[in-house]
Amino acid sequence: RPAGGGGLASADLGGRTSSEGGAVRGLWLSAHSGAWNLHVAYRRGTRTSLRLFVSDALVVWRDLGEVLSGSGQGFDALGVTAPASTSTPEGLRLLYVGDDGMGSRIGTTFRVAATEAGII
Repeated sequence: RPAGGGGLASADLGGRTSSEGGAVRGLWLSAHSGAWNLHVAYRRGTRTSLRLFVSDALVVWRDLGEVLSGSGQGFDALGVTAPASTSTPEGLRLLYVGDDGMGSRIGTTFRVAATEAGII
């Protein structure tokens, strides 16, 4: 829908669809340092991972790639889902659910703000 048209609209997330073997398993939208951050959990086969998309105006999205995946061992061996983030002046705190194939646990990680890291 056009901007200001109300209702729901779909976003192009780089063409990642179930036809490529990946399926969206969850997402989280948050604002940080003047940009929108969309963490998307994808499942491919038995593995899940999180990708980050960013946008200035919720229209055009840039894919910053995979930001978190299963470690291959430990509580998140098979993957990560259910992203949730909170913004601080220093960066983003990301909460997620890790899966080891026998159960799941909540994990956390921190990413330094892009402007402080010299990325943007």
